[in-house]
Amino acid sequence: MKLQDLREQFLNQVLFGIHGTVKDADTQEPLKASIKILNHDRDYSMVESQFPDGNFYRPIKSGAYTIEITAEGYIPKREDVVVTDNEKTIVEIHLEKYDDALEEYDDVDFKIDASGETLYINNKLLKTIRFELINIH
Repeated sequence: MKLQDLREQFLNQVLFGIHGTVKDADTQEPLKASIKILNHDRDYSMVESQFPDGNFYRPIKSGAYTIEITAEGYIPKREDVVVTDNEKTIVEIHLEKYDDALEEYDDVDFKIDASGETLYINNKLLKTIRFELINIH
């Protein structure tokens, strides 16, 4: 196989894999978010959605994957995605704001959700409290 053929084959791969958009669930505004492929590999498994449209692209081999989408001020979300070789798999992700999600839980005193290095405590009276987690030895 010639170098030109290999280069063309590589460039064609970016057309395939996971293509998606991340938006606010209420406003449909695009969001800057991190998209991580769980249980895949340590390197290169995270991409970010881009402004102004919230799009992201992740070339990946065929298989079943779970992606985790996080954005500051929003409840993290996980989606199962099935990818087929030489095909584009399109996903549209809608994230809910922490405060919006609490309104659905009137009978719950508080809700705790930890993602990454930040701990969010949601309380229907106090709304969202944010704590930075520091590793102290």
